[in-house]
Amino acid sequence: DLARVSRRRKRRQIKRQSCGRAWGIVRILLVGVFSASLLSVVAGVGAFAYTYRTVSENLPELDRYRNTELAQTSVVYNSAGEVVDELHGVQNRFVVALSEVDPTLRDAVVAIEDQRFYEHRGLDFEAVGRAAWENVRSLSIQEGGSTITQQLVKNTYIAQEQRQIPSFRRKMAEASLAWQYEEIHSKDKILEQYLNTVYFGANAYGAEAAARTYYNKAAADLTLPESAMLAGIINLPGTYDPFSDPESAKARRNVVLDRMLEHGYIDEEEHAAAAA
Repeated sequence: DLARVSRRRKRRQIKRQSCGRAWGIVRILLVGVFSASLLSVVAGVGAFAYTYRTVSENLPELDRYRNTELAQTSVVYNSAGEVVDELHGVQNRFVVALSEVDPTLRDAVVAIEDQRFYEHRGLDFEAVGRAAWENVRSLSIQEGGSTITQQLVKNTYIAQEQRQIPSFRRKMAEASLAWQYEEIHSKDKILEQYLNTVYFGANAYGAEAAARTYYNKAAADLTLPESAMLAGIINLPGTYDPFSDPESAKARRNVVLDRMLEHGYIDEEEHAAAAA
C-alpha cells in the first residue's frame, strides 16, 4: 500500500512539474508575442509621425484652390416645350439638388462608398485601418480608405495631371483638403455635390445623368433596385456596366443591397424584393 501511494505521489509530482514547464513556455511565448506586437505598433506610429512631419509643411490649404466648374448638358426645346435635343461635351451632366435625388440612391451610395459618412469628419481612420489590414492580408491593393469627401475633393479641387503624383503624397493632399472642406460644408451639401460630380460610366456624370442614361427617368423617380445598381457602378464603371455586363452589374447591385441591409437602410422584406 505504501509503495502504491508513493508511486501515485511521484506521478502527481511529475505531472505538476510538466505542467509548470509547459506553462512557463506558454508564458514566454505570450510575452514574446506581446512584445513583438507592441514594438510593431510603436514602430508604425513612429514611422507615420516621421513621415507626416516630413510632408506636413507642404500640405495644401483649401483657400489656395479653386474648384472646377461643372460642365452641364444643354437641353434644346421647341416652341411647344418639348425636348428636341441634348447638347454636351465630354461630360454629360445635369446638376440637381439633393432633394431631387431619390433617398434610396443617397442611402445606397453612402452604404457602399462610405458607410461612416455621417460619423467622420472627412477622414475615416477606421476605414483606413481596415483597408490596410485587408491589403496586407491579401498581399495586394484590394481596398482603399477614401471617404466621399475625399473623392469629392479629388474630383473637384485636384487637377487631372496632379492626380498622377505618387499615391501617398496625393492621399495626404486629399486628406488635408477633405478635413478642411468638412469644416465649412454640411454633410448634405457634400453629398449633394458628390452626387453631381461622381462618374457612373457611359459618359454619365452625376446621379441625374446616370438615371436618364440607364433608366430613362429622373433621379427623383428611381426605385430601390435601380438605385442599388447605380451605386454599384461607381467603384468600377467599366466592370459593373449594366449595358455591357449585366450579370456582373447585378451581382454588384446585390452587394450594395447587402450593405444597405447591414447598415439599417432597408429591411429584410425590401432586400428580398429588390434582389429578386
